[in-house]
Formats: sequence, structure tokens, C-alpha cells
Amino acid sequence: MATKVYLFMYGYDDDRKIGGVFSTRAAAEAALRFGDEYSDVIELEVDAPLPTGPPGKSLWQRYYSITNPEYTGHRLPIYEPYDAVDVVTFDGRQYAVTVWALDEADALQQSIDKIEGYRQAQAV
Repeated sequence: MATKVYLFMYGYDDDRKIGGVFSTRAAAEAALRFGDEYSDVIELEVDAPLPTGPPGKSLWQRYYSITNPEYTGHRLPIYEPYDAVDVVTFDGRQYAVTVWALDEADALQQSIDKIEGYRQAQAV
């Protein structure tokens, strides 16, 4: 039994679709000629362990842009890499933080608290 699968993906970043699932990278890469300019191959481990966190909570990544001052973000997909939880980062354009939250409202409130605390500490 395969321990990895290879997904042939296509479509824009905000509208990705799975075009096929393959047991070898070579087979998935052969399918790329049927895709579009955004097509690629993603490798996933079969039955990979789930991230561990507080019961009932999922990971959320939230952003606050200094050029467009509002909070945005999303719930993280199960196997998407994420930064350290509860650590605020700033890349010169936007602040980001990953939190364990019950829902979007909880994630937003935690993010506001953490990012505003970080901004205040940096202003001192």
C-alpha cells in the first residue's frame, strides 16, 4: 500500500481543484500537460498524523495589513504548514499570527489581542 499520494492540482490560488490522484510522482507529473499555467503536483502522506491542539479547536491564520487596515485570514487546511502558534510576525507590510480557536469570531478576537499587544510592545 502506498504511503504517499500525489495530487495533480490546477486552477487559480483561490479556486484550486484536484485533477487527479496518483500513486507516483512520475504519473502525476505526466498529467501536468493536461493542466493550466497554475498546475502543479502536491505530495501528501496517507493517514498522516493530525496536528495536536486543544479539543474542539482548529488552527486559524489571521493577518492585519498596514496598507489596508483590516483583519483577514482563514482556517488552515489540515496539512498546510504553519508558523509557531501564538507568535506574531511582521514582514514590513502585514502582521500575521496563527491561533487555536473555536471558530472565526474566536480567532479574530485572539488575533486582535495578540497583534495589538505586539504593536504596542514595538512602539515602546
